[in-house]
Parts: sequence; C-alpha cells; structure tokens
Amino acid sequence: MRWATVLLSIGLMSLIGCRSSAARSHETCVKGAIFAAQRATGKVSNAVDYADAVAAMESLKTETETLSRLRDELHAFPQPSSWERSRMRKHRSLLESSNAKWAAAVVIMRQRMEGGQFPPDLRQKLDDALTAFGEAHKQFWSEVEPFWN
Repeated sequence: MRWATVLLSIGLMSLIGCRSSAARSHETCVKGAIFAAQRATGKVSNAVDYADAVAAMESLKTETETLSRLRDELHAFPQPSSWERSRMRKHRSLLESSNAKWAAAVVIMRQRMEGGQFPPDLRQKLDDALTAFGEAHKQFWSEVEPFWN
C-alpha cells in the first residue's frame, strides 16, 4: 500500500511538472559563463606555437558566442528570487579564481604576441579575439553583478 502511494505521488508530480528538469536557470547561466572562461583560459594558456594559437583563437570565438548566448538567456528570465540569487552567489569564489587565471593567461599571451612568437596576421586576429572575449565576459558579468547585491 505504501509503495502505491509513493508511485502515485511520483506520477502526479511528473504530470504537473514538479520533477527536476534540464532547463536553464540563472545559476546554470552563471556556471556556463564560468566554464566558458575556463575553456578559453586553457586554450590561451597552452598556445605556444602557431597551431595552438589558431586553436586558441577559434576557442575564443566560440566562447565569445557562448557568453553572448548566455547573456541573452539571462535577459529572457524574470528577476531571480532571493533563493536563485543565493544559488548564483555561491559560485562567486569560482568566478574570482577563474577571472584571476584568465587575467594571467592574457598577460602571458600578450607577452608572447609582443615578443614576436606569432606572425603579424595571427597576432592581429588573436588580439581581436582576446578583446572580443574580454568584452563579452565583462558584459555578461555586469549583467549578473546586480543580482549578487
């Protein structure tokens, strides 16, 4: 009898939508942006030759698009509840760590670029990709910042 009650309540909850879903939320957008920055940081940090630099440039373009898409998704949501804001805030330390690693990777990459490690045409494309990613990153987090206060 007890199992029947449990199965009935699970069935009812799934019918009315009370089951967990893979739908996006404010928190998943925040985590997605952190992961995008980590992926970009990894590619930029490992770019020591021409092929790696091209891969880093492509990764930066992809992650820039990801951040723009996540920002658009964030705009589509209603204002987050206090519970959602607290879920977003719990990722702040990961964001700070990710930002520090990104900043260090950019400094190293710019030193490599200025040191002539890459051809001039690739340097310009890398610079454009780094700048575009930095702008998208800054825009996304400027949208999230008010939710954390």
